Amino acid sequence: TESSVTRRVVVRFQLDGSGNVTLRTLLAKESGPVGAGPITWTSIAPGTHAAAMNNAGAVVFSGVTSTGVDGIYSAASNAFVAVAGGASPDPGTPWGSLAGASLDINTSGVVAFKGTTGNGTGTYTESSPDAGEAMDFEDHTYGNGPLNIIVGNLLNNQDADFYRITVTDAATFSATTVPDPGNGFPGATFDTVLTLISDPGETSFAGGRTQCDNVSPTILQSTITGGGGRAISGRSYFLAISTPKSRVGKRIWHYATDTYPTIDGWYADPAAVAATSSLVYWPDPSAATIRSTTPTGVAQPDLSTPSVVGHIAVDATAGKIYWADLNPGRIRRSNLDGSSVEDVVPSSGLSPSNSTGTMYAGACTGLTVDAVHGKVYWTQSVYGEISAVNPDGTGAARIRWDSNHGNDNFPATIAISGTFAPGTIAVDTSAGSTGKVYWGNSVLGRIERCDLAGSGRATVVPGVSPGGIAIDSAAGKLYWSNPALGKIQRSNLNGTTIEDVAITPTPAAISLDGAGFVYWTNTADRVVRRASIAGGFPAAPSDVASAGPDTGERSPDGPSRPYTGYLTAWSRNGTAGTAVLPYQIKLTGAAFQFSRTIIAKGAQKVAAVGDAVPGVANSVITQLAPQNAPIKLSDRGDVLWKGSYYPVIANNVPGQALFFNADPILTSNQIPTGTNLASQKVIDIYSGANSVHLSPNGVYAVVQVNMQDPPYNFTPQRDNALLFQFTYPSTTGACCAGTSCSVTTQAGCSGTYKGDATLCGLPGNPTTCCPANFNGTGGLSVQDIFDFLGAWFAGLPTADFNGTGGISVQDIFDFLSAWFAGC
Repeated sequence: TESSVTRRVVVRFQLDGSGNVTLRTLLAKESGPVGAGPITWTSIAPGTHAAAMNNAGAVVFSGVTSTGVDGIYSAASNAFVAVAGGASPDPGTPWGSLAGASLDINTSGVVAFKGTTGNGTGTYTESSPDAGEAMDFEDHTYGNGPLNIIVGNLLNNQDADFYRITVTDAATFSATTVPDPGNGFPGATFDTVLTLISDPGETSFAGGRTQCDNVSPTILQSTITGGGGRAISGRSYFLAISTPKSRVGKRIWHYATDTYPTIDGWYADPAAVAATSSLVYWPDPSAATIRSTTPTGVAQPDLSTPSVVGHIAVDATAGKIYWADLNPGRIRRSNLDGSSVEDVVPSSGLSPSNSTGTMYAGACTGLTVDAVHGKVYWTQSVYGEISAVNPDGTGAARIRWDSNHGNDNFPATIAISGTFAPGTIAVDTSAGSTGKVYWGNSVLGRIERCDLAGSGRATVVPGVSPGGIAIDSAAGKLYWSNPALGKIQRSNLNGTTIEDVAITPTPAAISLDGAGFVYWTNTADRVVRRASIAGGFPAAPSDVASAGPDTGERSPDGPSRPYTGYLTAWSRNGTAGTAVLPYQIKLTGAAFQFSRTIIAKGAQKVAAVGDAVPGVANSVITQLAPQNAPIKLSDRGDVLWKGSYYPVIANNVPGQALFFNADPILTSNQIPTGTNLASQKVIDIYSGANSVHLSPNGVYAVVQVNMQDPPYNFTPQRDNALLFQFTYPSTTGACCAGTSCSVTTQAGCSGTYKGDATLCGLPGNPTTCCPANFNGTGGLSVQDIFDFLGAWFAGLPTADFNGTGGISVQDIFDFLSAWFAGC
């Protein structure tokens, strides 16, 4: 405190052999001179590793001067080592603020530090050869300042690219591919789809997602604004670009089969179809309603009760329409005009008469009505269930199930197989009370059936994954859509005599109208089509209704399934093209996911955010030496630091590594070998103020870690210190006469082995070393001259060849004299 003003200072203490302070030297203070002045220090940066000193007492620290210079300063040479605005190891990109940077200095006066680069052009270019297309494998954007442009290519029209960005201002956020030639923005020339999805790790906001296909019927490109009202400023998001040929999917845990299949992240429009002889109904999830037309395509009024819908069924005789409402999870019905809405299966569920555990409809994957027996059937593939209930909600029972609900007592006739995954469903009533229930098995890829009571499960049509099935009981025919082959097909009810009814691209849900036509949806073209089933196959299809172009931003919760899974794959339709599709995405209110920071040693880059991690496939460094974490530099010039990288080691958890220069020597989830390690696995590599250290001679390193005992399944975790020892190859010129420089005896040396020629000339190694071997290669060459002059012109401390504490022309003369004298 000086004149009642608190000022930060840099003080060096000199100690005697007993640790007593013999001298204090004030090297700098806030408001004091920078070197000899007249410039003063406005601020000296605080921080656990914002100052460092070597064994010779040379001190480096960082701060900001009265003239606005922001940088790392050497008190020994009275010069800045690096400054904001000065050249960084990134060509064409200057350093950003360096005040407070973690740093270290070795005996040679070389300084290692972590610095942030200045703002670049705001452009991120897709990684080579292609950006990933699923969470955990996306491109992690890195840079500083606003993120304005993403540049990339879709390899074909079924490719998709995934990027991780930060929304800095949700109110002004936008992402667009619409060209703006007047402002030099090419955008994209093809039909694009943009998707913005929040991080599933944000548990308080796991549902945030928005998709835009076309901005308008006349513009094929896409624009998302404000994240569809769901984005939050300061959070990280996934931004995807694709064409309509690829639909975003998510991974779920399929309880019934203990697998992780991928399902659509959004319901397509039209999501389903139900036909009668007079009207055709189809749900429009984007508009959260059910629409209808006549068989010839004359639009009728929408159902008056809007709802989020997925599957529908019609009982024309009773004048009722049924639909599955997945949010909040129920089955509802109304009159055909939408009046008198009531729950058949409420969101609170029903108690079954033949098993225990509440029956729900929230994960409904198929819905049909058996008007003959007065039953409503629905499937839940993820739970392995087919259930039925009376139209008024009574008489609920599981027909067949294949997962354990609260330790249910399963009927002896129904064994858990782990192969039951019912999706689309239909009922054959031709045999009266002994009819059959048919379903498409979405996991095994086949059509199956059983008795109405649930017994007698059998495969009817193998090798098909139907988008929908329907039954003509009177004619004894089973119909299904085959998206993979682009066909509507049919067979006898026992699966024999398969015929191609119609050839049509990507058919999905289907329905029979009882008047000689089969109807189906095409979710790529967003239409309802039909064809005659009278014969003369394949029949010519015709369009009945259109959902219109997929324009504007899709409702975040309307067309989407509850977002409980990780987005890991895409579903494709049609065949892939061969043309590469270049694009640019223009953004506002956005920033890079990671700041571009660099660990430098003098003017040389050691590692940077965005670099690949050697030995780790498809990796990218995302963090260097977290705040307060040390960077340690040995006299050999090796740098030790802790960092993080992607891909992740678990959902949204990045990998961690202890790096020696740019190489990882310890990673999370590794089971290292060594003394006293007992097969423990590395869980966490700590990054506190004293978490890593490196001995000055570069032979030893130590790190604090958390490790788990075998068998690694919630077993005790221990906080440990791991010690590393490094060995180095012999180098010509690395032998010293006398015991003052002894480390270990080395064959071929007349004296003792010091480890490396770069140590020559250091205290304790004074005699036979060769200081003119500037680059430490073990012999003299012209390259030593080039390297010395490069350091001299850059003003590096290592160019102080004669050790006077400053850099002058005399250093050049002295170096050249030593070089010509040889070793």
